[in-house]
Amino acid sequence: MATEIARRSSVRDMPPEGATTCAQSEITLNTIRILTGPTVAILLPGAILTAWFYPPMRERYAQVLEELKARRQRETSN
Repeated sequence: MATEIARRSSVRDMPPEGATTCAQSEITLNTIRILTGPTVAILLPGAILTAWFYPPMRERYAQVLEELKARRQRETSN
């Protein structure tokens, strides 16, 4: 059993016996390569910068609570 698993895992891109195989056109393969390669490489720095400069949620939540508390105090004192 273990030798069968080792043999199958060492043979790359070979479907199991009796499996139906399909072939993708070259344009489909190129599109997949572009969408999973360069597109991700272009979008990733923007995502990192957005996450880096996005204000921490806890700090913003505390700030909003303080502003609401001050607003309520002003409304009740008037």
